[in-house]
Amino acid sequence: MTQHTEPQVPPATLRKVIAASAIGNFVEWFDFAVYGFLATIIAKAFFASGDTSVALLKTFAVFAVAFALRPLGGVFFGALGDRLGANASSR
Repeated sequence: MTQHTEPQVPPATLRKVIAASAIGNFVEWFDFAVYGFLATIIAKAFFASGDTSVALLKTFAVFAVAFALRPLGGVFFGALGDRLGANASSR
């Protein structure tokens, strides 16, 4: 039997990857938090109707759709990044 060992990642590279993913995660959650905090202002600006409750519900519906579609974007762009990243590293 042959033993398969994973290649070792240098600690400096690992720190960069962790820092980049943490910053990206923070920016994404910050974006959603700002949208949630400003929902009433967004409702008045983009869904100006006679009923403010309906405008706010429309604003939160857009928020829900964006939040629900995050995994699909991750699958699509993850596969795209894997494919393009593999091609870029073999050049």
